[in-house]
Amino acid sequence: MASTYSSALNLELQTTGENSGTWGTIVNNNLQKLESATKGYVAVAIASTTDSLSATDGSTTDEQSNAIIKLTGSLTGNTTMQCEAVESWYIVDNATTMGAYTLGFKPAGGTAASLVAGSKHLLYSDGSTMFDVLADCGNITANGTLAVAGNVSFDGGTFVFNESSADLDFRIEGSADANLLFTDAGNDRVGIKTGSPSTELHVVGGIKATGDIDFDGGGFVFNETGASVDFRILLILE
Repeated sequence: MASTYSSALNLELQTTGENSGTWGTIVNNNLQKLESATKGYVAVAIASTTDSLSATDGSTTDEQSNAIIKLTGSLTGNTTMQCEAVESWYIVDNATTMGAYTLGFKPAGGTAASLVAGSKHLLYSDGSTMFDVLADCGNITANGTLAVAGNVSFDGGTFVFNESSADLDFRIEGSADANLLFTDAGNDRVGIKTGSPSTELHVVGGIKATGDIDFDGGGFVFNETGASVDFRILLILE
């Protein structure tokens, strides 16, 4: 009986008494493929809009057997790179020039995971669908700086900043103002269009209220600086 090959890594599975004199070479090839599957790296230039990783039985040079795959080249249209329809996992570095096109990675005949330009993805396939692990992962804890170049969407949960009550300011920048909203944590103050609020709420610019304003428990001072500013009260008598 001739050798058979494993589905995921195309390892050569020899039968008893087969390949006398070459048995050791085949075993070494299998070990090299296993090494590639755990920490191997290959760069693959995308050649068409429907490209495939090479996968060869028993070969140590096939692209699909590598754990880390760097995709390069320039896309000429919406593109799909595919592997065999088997269970496996990959770290994919998308170093292609995408332009306005999309790039997906999928098992043959299955559903692709979308790749982001200039990004690295941790993917796994169940044989029919390619999943991006970080697309719907559980809790994430970042001990360093978390930098996001794309959109951030909070849906279905609360957002808490500075839970530990550290002296950490929070700033939102507008298109023309660096301090559109600024919170001064050390002094427990909020500034709108100012990075140095002098009171609990410090607004530089106009204020418009369409609802009620309630002054309760504090004084109201108008024109404390003595500037030439008019003041008008409209009374509605019923």
